[in-house]
Amino acid sequence: MYYKMPGKHVTEVARQAGKEWCALPQEERMKYIRLAEREKKRRRRSGRGRRRIRRRRRRIRRRRGRDSD
Repeated sequence: MYYKMPGKHVTEVARQAGKEWCALPQEERMKYIRLAEREKKRRRRSGRGRRRIRRRRRRIRRRRGRDSD
């Protein structure tokens, strides 16, 4: 969607995407909802997302520790 609307702000693109989502029939929406659920399960099993968050939190904590010294 973003590539179809070059030069537009992200908020405008998101607004348009929301309108298109609401216009979709329920069956079509369910297809994408199921796809998202499968992806969530896959990511939980792999654990990749959690590792990235933990690493980022560690970096933030380290930076805060240095700043307070």
